[in-house]
Amino acid sequence: MERFAGRVAVVTGASSGIGACIASDLAKAGMVVVGVARRKDRLQDLAASLKACGATGRLEAVQADLSSVEEVRRVFQWVEDNLGAVSVLVNNAAILLQKPIQDLDATDIQSLVTTNVTTVLIGCKEAINSMKKHDIKDGHIITINSVAGHVVINNPLVSVSAYTTSKHAITALCKSLRFDVQRIPGFKIRVTSLSPGTVSTDMVPAEFQAVLPPDMLLRAADVSNAVLYALSCPAAVEITELTIQPTGEALEPTAEWQSVGRRHFLAMERFAGRVAVVTGASSGIGACIASDLAKAGMVVVGVARRKDRLQDLAASLKACGATGRLEAVQADLSSVEEVRRVFQWVEDNLGGVSVLVNNAAIAIQKSVQDMDLADIQSIVATNVTSVTVGCKEAIESMKKHGIKDGHIININSVAGHVVINTPHLSISLYSATKHAITALCKGLRFDVQRIAGFKIRVTSLSPGAVDTDMVPEEFAKTLPPDMLLRPADISNGVLYALSCPSSVEITELTIQPTGEAF
Repeated sequence: MERFAGRVAVVTGASSGIGACIASDLAKAGMVVVGVARRKDRLQDLAASLKACGATGRLEAVQADLSSVEEVRRVFQWVEDNLGAVSVLVNNAAILLQKPIQDLDATDIQSLVTTNVTTVLIGCKEAINSMKKHDIKDGHIITINSVAGHVVINNPLVSVSAYTTSKHAITALCKSLRFDVQRIPGFKIRVTSLSPGTVSTDMVPAEFQAVLPPDMLLRAADVSNAVLYALSCPAAVEITELTIQPTGEALEPTAEWQSVGRRHFLAMERFAGRVAVVTGASSGIGACIASDLAKAGMVVVGVARRKDRLQDLAASLKACGATGRLEAVQADLSSVEEVRRVFQWVEDNLGGVSVLVNNAAIAIQKSVQDMDLADIQSIVATNVTSVTVGCKEAIESMKKHGIKDGHIININSVAGHVVINTPHLSISLYSATKHAITALCKGLRFDVQRIAGFKIRVTSLSPGAVDTDMVPEEFAKTLPPDMLLRPADISNGVLYALSCPSSVEITELTIQPTGEAF
């Protein structure tokens, strides 16, 4: 976060809950935070507490009614007159009216739409204009969305149809805004949609909170930690959509998301000495993940065809003094029998699996009509069948050994969420298999929720283009140097998802090169 020290962040809805937590964390990270809300007394109290605790940044309290376009413009004019450029905007303010649509009057509807949509749009416009005026080329806009921005929630205890409508608009806004800012020459403004599940704040109706177990509510700090993670990624790395939910929340969601600095990772210590299986671990993303998990103290079972490379990685980890280790297991991951053999080896030699990272995949650079049967069978077997079998085997191991906080992370792809059409890539079948993984992750979450007494987490991690051998050379040549992620960027995403408290589940994390045109 060092590059943001002394720079200005505007945080709306900053007087309580999520907004207050975000404002506080950004000030402690050294930023000048403009906290905006109706309740100025609360903002002033927060500013005083930050000063008293020795925060390296500070909070400026600005009172405004965020259902008014004129008030939003006034806030940004105040920033211009008193502080100068905006580097970060966190659109957090929103209202939720607990009524079915037919019971809302016109004033209710106008207030909700203006606060949740119109003034968010105006805030984005004003922030971008400030960034352009002051040449802030690495600005960042983070909009606090909701899982209700991706699914329609039907629950007898909550009537949130109008709120859901407004949050679906925010999902579309974030996607469209990314393309708009890509057209500003010379700028790399990042846009993140951060979609929490149910958070313990005043916004959640008391009768709904009352029926939930204590660990089925996120804390405001969980959402703020996600903001720090997104901001802390290198300027060339854009967390486009990040969905964070209580582990086991029974909503059907989606989400897209130099490292955070390990200080932001919450708790890898609980995994020390435990077993992680990482497939495709001989090179690229898999080797980086395997290495980072071993350095975090885990016993990593690295699985790949090229055993010599796995052994070299194991030796290098030992030589550098990693607190964990890597066990090299050779396997052909297009074979179901080989996948089962890997998990039997783990059972016989190490015991229970705590973490599975399904990273192995293949992309055949041919159109579907030019593929032969062997191509098709190979890609489907590796990218879908063996991944599914691996999930099954890992869950059975967790159940057998009483590993109640196990975690399955599937390395998906942005091609699992959109169909990519570019003359330099023919990846129709790869995209089909990755869409299957998107559905697998969502379905698997519901399956493991039905295992009594267990809180097994499932994460879909969807990178854009990464600098590995999988990216065709002719496609890579068409990209600027900073338009490819590094394997370390993906591994940092894995560490972030794992490190969250066991009651917090990163269900979908999409990581893209800043400005990637998908």
